[in-house]
Amino acid sequence: MVRPPVEWINSAWWQWGAWQSEPNFERWFPVMLKSLQWHYKLNIVKERFPKVDLRVLPLKPTLLTDIAMLCGLEATAFASVGSVANSSLPAVVLRLYQAFPELRPGPHASGIDFSILRALNDHSTAFRRAPWVINRELIQQILTQTKTSSQALTAWMSEQDAADFKQDPRWWSSDAYQDREYEHPQMQVHSFDLAKYAKVITIAYRELHLQSLATTQEATPGSRPRES
Repeated sequence: MVRPPVEWINSAWWQWGAWQSEPNFERWFPVMLKSLQWHYKLNIVKERFPKVDLRVLPLKPTLLTDIAMLCGLEATAFASVGSVANSSLPAVVLRLYQAFPELRPGPHASGIDFSILRALNDHSTAFRRAPWVINRELIQQILTQTKTSSQALTAWMSEQDAADFKQDPRWWSSDAYQDREYEHPQMQVHSFDLAKYAKVITIAYRELHLQSLATTQEATPGSRPRES
């Protein structure tokens, strides 16, 4: 499965780059840009495993259905997987991590993510999606340097996927990102909104923790609440 490289870069920053010991977007970006020549990597796999039938699926809303059918399963095999099963963290949580690095000390220290998402799941507050840290100049740079590689990916796609892929502007045109409002990759200031939402997160997380304690105590015979 492949996603448009511009979107991939933005997601990769929030998944790995922002949580390095000394995060620096200007140093990180050129390294990631070089990694986007995906067709080279597919060629290497094909050379080493010539009998393997490679298929590339472009990211789209029907992805789970496409994978199920490709694996010979019923089209509804993944129907129970929620639409937000792999959702990224909202902007306020990511900025909170940047403001307080001890909450996310490294790229793979993501255990707290699931607890926070669960704690916020039923909260009425609307949260913005992950900040968009790719400016117009970088968007064009990504599209230009990945165009040849992206075009080559169609060799591993079905005829229909290749046709849809070629018509998807996210792979080819900066106009597809006109509605994205650029934000600086690094945390600039501790804003009022951050403090307000941090309080929401703290309350929600505390409620989740208390629910977990209550469940544990109910499941343990003879357990009793700890005296304060």
